Amino acid sequence: MFKLLKLVFLFISLMFSSVSAKVVKQKIDLWRGQTQLRGINILQTFVTEFDRGTKGHGPLGPPFTLNDFKEMAKLGANYVNISHAGAFSEKAPYQVDVRVLENLDHLLKMIKKADMFAVISIRTGPGRSEYTFVLGEDKTTDALNGWFPAELYNDTVWTDLAAREAWAKMWLALAKRYKDSPVVVGYDLMVEPNANEIFFKIYDGKTFYNKYRGTSYDWNSWYPGLIQAIRTVDTKTPILLQSMGHAHMDWMPFLQPSRDTNIVYTIHDYEPFSYTHQHSVKNRYPGKFDINYDDKPEEVDRTTLNAFLLPFDRYLKTQRDYTGAVNEFGLHRNAPGADKYLSDMIELFEVRGWNHALWLWYPAHFIKNRPADEIHFDFRFGPNYINTIPIANPVQDVILKHWKLNSARPSNTKF
Repeated sequence: MFKLLKLVFLFISLMFSSVSAKVVKQKIDLWRGQTQLRGINILQTFVTEFDRGTKGHGPLGPPFTLNDFKEMAKLGANYVNISHAGAFSEKAPYQVDVRVLENLDHLLKMIKKADMFAVISIRTGPGRSEYTFVLGEDKTTDALNGWFPAELYNDTVWTDLAAREAWAKMWLALAKRYKDSPVVVGYDLMVEPNANEIFFKIYDGKTFYNKYRGTSYDWNSWYPGLIQAIRTVDTKTPILLQSMGHAHMDWMPFLQPSRDTNIVYTIHDYEPFSYTHQHSVKNRYPGKFDINYDDKPEEVDRTTLNAFLLPFDRYLKTQRDYTGAVNEFGLHRNAPGADKYLSDMIELFEVRGWNHALWLWYPAHFIKNRPADEIHFDFRFGPNYINTIPIANPVQDVILKHWKLNSARPSNTKF
């Protein structure tokens, strides 16, 4: 009887240990095979006079607390995409900004306590300012509604060799600092490369590359130097690589594949934009509306969403170790049929085995100090823009249904 009890105890112990310890040979294994990472983006930029107090007192914001990350994890998320300002100054002489490193350290410490993984995605840096993401909203271009002076634009990284070299040094410094972190499972080199729009207002990859291939405006001409800098100190952490055209799927065929074997090719998917970013709330999913801005309505459904992904599918099939992910996607929470849209979108990602991160989680300080109708993306507040209190809602139900499938966490994953 005693021997039998020992055997039963041993069997239970083995079962428990197999559940509690997920052995992963390398970090890249979290990105391959079936979907393993499902999470959300946070945004961290420098606090300026134009933020109207919504981002706190700086130097970066908005401020997050441990409760934010614990709440994400409680809902089921297991990774955070940190969309963050760069660790080197934007203007020459390009130097390390200790404030950025300290902020990243603080965020990663909280994310670790919440038992989630993280990707460091760099938005800005030498020769690139945050205003690149709001092109056309300056006071010169839009005298009526513009909210910042045009001189704050800075996109010289595409024209200044010193800035590009400093961008590589910045990634070298980041890799040295975080290469041994059990939480950091990816480096995203640049959020939404966009020289095509900034300098030329070209929105078609073929047109752009026919004229500017091989120039400094071509992301392909200098992203390999960033990878090389990282790999001098960190050969294991996966590198996330986006295409030009704001990481849109249609630009993927023009992205030169990397020779590095630990690469995750990523897209940002907000298609159809006329639905996900509508303000007048007239387009319902599924439904019939204009998605090409040609005043010709067409049927929009799951088949349409799948068609948007096909260029990425074809690109990944050409790669040696194809690994794809969607590091940003989402929509305004008041869009009619938002729950059906997200359900179809996430299922399309997961049938392909892609990890994905929703845009965006707003921390308490931001919510308190921002007009309610500007809290566009946070799924917790339901479809009514007036509401900024978490409530049960169909969109949240869809997201949590998938987040609850997460099992890998730093506490049970050994590299």
